[in-house]
Amino acid sequence: MRRSNHGGRNAREWRLRVAALARRQEERVFTCKFGLETKPGDIDFEAAARAYDVTEGIGQGSLIGLACAVHLSGFRLFSKAGDTRQFRDKKRYPAKAFADALREHLKIENRSLTIQSIENVFATPPRSSGGVAPAWSNDDLAKRLFQKWEERSPLQKWEERSPRVSDTDSPTFMLANGIAGEVSGKFEGWNSLADNVPGALACADRYLASRGGSFPKLGNLPAETEVRPPNCTFAYDAESPFVDMDGNEQIWLRQTVAVCAARLRQDGFDSSSSQFQSKLKNAVVTRQNNGLSWLFGNGLRYLREADAACIAEDLSVPENELRRVKQLKAFADAIPANPLFDADGYAEFRLSVGGKMSSWVANYWNRVRELKALHSKPPVISIPSALHDAK
Repeated sequence: MRRSNHGGRNAREWRLRVAALARRQEERVFTCKFGLETKPGDIDFEAAARAYDVTEGIGQGSLIGLACAVHLSGFRLFSKAGDTRQFRDKKRYPAKAFADALREHLKIENRSLTIQSIENVFATPPRSSGGVAPAWSNDDLAKRLFQKWEERSPLQKWEERSPRVSDTDSPTFMLANGIAGEVSGKFEGWNSLADNVPGALACADRYLASRGGSFPKLGNLPAETEVRPPNCTFAYDAESPFVDMDGNEQIWLRQTVAVCAARLRQDGFDSSSSQFQSKLKNAVVTRQNNGLSWLFGNGLRYLREADAACIAEDLSVPENELRRVKQLKAFADAIPANPLFDADGYAEFRLSVGGKMSSWVANYWNRVRELKALHSKPPVISIPSALHDAK
């Protein structure tokens, strides 16, 4: 058959029939390129270059530089204003007494199980999915609490970190189920729960009292302080070192990783665990880069417009540490208004900048661990016996 269709028109038609009968083993994506015709003056390439330096650069005047300045000037970055407030009000929570009671009476040792974590679940209703309101029941609230406390793989989505069958007998799940049982019967849904967090914490008190022991009262916490500026996603950390950034911009990201890793270790997290890298990325850019959205938008405008003394007062920075505020403000002042889109903020760049920083942090931390492993196990060097005998 092949010989009879060797050339000419018959051969072409035969090849077309063979091609039509062929089955592709996999889907393929083809890209068509079309020329882009632009008139002189349609694109301001100088403005595009300046915008590129802001969004892709790493020095002073860039978004990455500003994010590094937050950490290296002695501030912590958070995903949302509620987390910022909890950190600023950390003396409001009897954290040690609560952890001691959990360990002594419930045999639970879990650094993620804090009063703040319970308060967070109560104060933050889950989002609707596909226009459907989130379900409300004892089981749903218990699941939400358990997900907040138990660490799963960082690759898992939130809804995939549900309790397993083996978890139902664990002390942590029993605590979540007990608190949920007290709370769900007193509230009609997530929104009514968020509207009365002190009342929900008082319900949790009743369950904890039923388990015996001397748990601190969660429903009688001191009043919350106002977060200034509104919706701020960073807070002053008096225990964080001040790193002078008047130097090589190439090491700022490395210094940021070192500062954030030290904070995590100080908070009790094991740097050798498989979860540490995920926590480190969240510490640098916050979970899903949410904290960068405010920092690159309203936060950037606030740091530019307010003077150093006002910023220090808002963030409760003592007068003798004003250098921290001045350094952070200098990095904000160095970022121009968006020269390409004529906008005053860069909130829409949180995903691209945060994604790039997260990738860099992960690769850098993996390399640090590899070098540490190599250093801890130096190679064995064997010297040939002939060299020992040589004179």
